[in-house]
Amino acid sequence: MTTGNPPARPADVDSDHALVIERIFDAPRELVWRAWTEPEHVARWWGPRGFTTRVEELDLHPGGRSHYVMVGPDGTEYPASGVFREVVPPERIVTTDEFGDGYEEDNPDLPQGMILTCLFEEVDGGRRTRLTLRISHPTEEDRRKHEEMGVVAGWGSSFDCLDDHLAALTATGDATREIVVSRRFEAPRDLVWRVWTDPEQVTRWWGPRGFSTTTHAWDLSPDGTWRFTMHGPDGTDYENRVVFRRVEPPARLAYDHTGVGGNNDVAFRAEVTFVEEAGGTRVTLRMLFSTPEIRAHVEEFGAVEGAHDTLARFGELLEEIGDES
Repeated sequence: MTTGNPPARPADVDSDHALVIERIFDAPRELVWRAWTEPEHVARWWGPRGFTTRVEELDLHPGGRSHYVMVGPDGTEYPASGVFREVVPPERIVTTDEFGDGYEEDNPDLPQGMILTCLFEEVDGGRRTRLTLRISHPTEEDRRKHEEMGVVAGWGSSFDCLDDHLAALTATGDATREIVVSRRFEAPRDLVWRVWTDPEQVTRWWGPRGFSTTTHAWDLSPDGTWRFTMHGPDGTDYENRVVFRRVEPPARLAYDHTGVGGNNDVAFRAEVTFVEEAGGTRVTLRMLFSTPEIRAHVEEFGAVEGAHDTLARFGELLEEIGDES
């Protein structure tokens, strides 16, 4: 836990319908934002101590959905869903918050119509981050029900877990050099692996929307090379070279993304994992850069949005293949 930080508590009730909970974390805002918004990180801390969480959907843009399933120590599942209304990285998220169908069946008298507003503010010159969580309810009765369920203590315990996770990330130093994107697909792992590693299929989905890809060489084996050109919507070509390091069907790929021509420097190291989850498959792409500055530059260039676009296009192709079969 952060030294000198009290547990999360209602910092202010600015109306009869709202609860506000605050915590200051010993981590820069960008890192706290990533821990809050990237499924790979969310699954490691979300929920009170002793709980685990499956992130089944996290589509972080206005109109996108989230769906988390918290699993208690006794195996009971607590699903929750939301629709994002506002996303302003790395400052603000506004989303609806509803209990899932399975939870509602056993608890018919639940609070409804909640809106979560999450604010991320730099403090102490950017070395720390104040996270403010405002939970708005349509009625005072809904707020009372939610409070009686232990929402304040629950978020306090979750913030303790987030505190621990941020401390671990800061200690390793990798968090400030990584980009991690993840998505669950409604398809068996063998099919997901096959479509991901088939060069004829790769050209149909690789790259952000508006881009196309031409593959010049493909050798899916340790030290094998994939050479390809991405064609931007403005006509710009981007040459790429990948050297595969580990190929472990159908679970894992690891590779170095290097320069082209005479430049063989490693631009970043990448790992793609394929994990069976809730009848489908979660694909997680992790990119590790040599310095935090390079990672920040790549992110400003649109790498995170491009990676999410790429996974979305991959999912659309999986659906198309499923419809054809």
